[in-house]
Amino acid sequence: MAVTGPGPTVDAMRVVPVAGRDSMLLNLSGAHGPYFTRNLVILTDSDGRTGLGEVPGGEAIRRTLEAAAELVVGHPVARLRSLVARVQAHFADRDCGGRGAQTFDLRVAVHAAAAVESALLDLHGKHLGVPVADPHFWTMSGSVRVAQLCQAWGLTWGSHSNNHFDVSLAMFTHVAAAAPGEITAIDTHWIWQDGQRLTRAPFTISDGLLRVPETPGLGIELDEEQVAAAHELYEREGLGARDDAVAMRYLVPGWSFDPKRPALDRD
Repeated sequence: MAVTGPGPTVDAMRVVPVAGRDSMLLNLSGAHGPYFTRNLVILTDSDGRTGLGEVPGGEAIRRTLEAAAELVVGHPVARLRSLVARVQAHFADRDCGGRGAQTFDLRVAVHAAAAVESALLDLHGKHLGVPVADPHFWTMSGSVRVAQLCQAWGLTWGSHSNNHFDVSLAMFTHVAAAAPGEITAIDTHWIWQDGQRLTRAPFTISDGLLRVPETPGLGIELDEEQVAAAHELYEREGLGARDDAVAMRYLVPGWSFDPKRPALDRD
């Protein structure tokens, strides 16, 4: 179907902090606690479509996303490149400390921009009737650009995941599909999440493979009941950003993070 005219605009942006149950996975930063947290972005356009993005949890990222709404709402979805650039530039000072010494990325603005970008790509793909992996308008967080550089230099591109819901699963499935050249198998914690979901029909991993959907956008549909339950868990437990030291102190009283020592190597 031909697409004409300026296209839809972003009508509303909703940010929902959510949580799921986790297990005690040891790592250099300590140990995973009983819950993991994520921030969910839900964009609605003037045609009634919904676009989704999911990034790490924490109040700093949530507040940044809520503040970013005024930079996004009211603008054409097709301007997604400039809108994401506006978000990155406006909140760039929040990443002045870099990714931090932890094993997980402590930046704020880059995650906020990624969530907005994903939701805009989801909306744009649905408007055009093509999957997000379509290379004609790809912009996902520079990941594909890194893959292009790796290909040019004869290197292998890949990614590492953290605890996440099925929106993130869809996001990096499309990233991997758009990445050129030889890539490593994409890492995911989804197999450990025991089916905890935010969408009606999460992507299925079969024989170690994920099939990129042919449906427009990310290819997923939000399940509002599951979102409400995950948000209620976040609120009830008083959760926030990831802190692996808390769970680690259950095993080793007084434990503190040291980037130069394994988690269990303490006096």
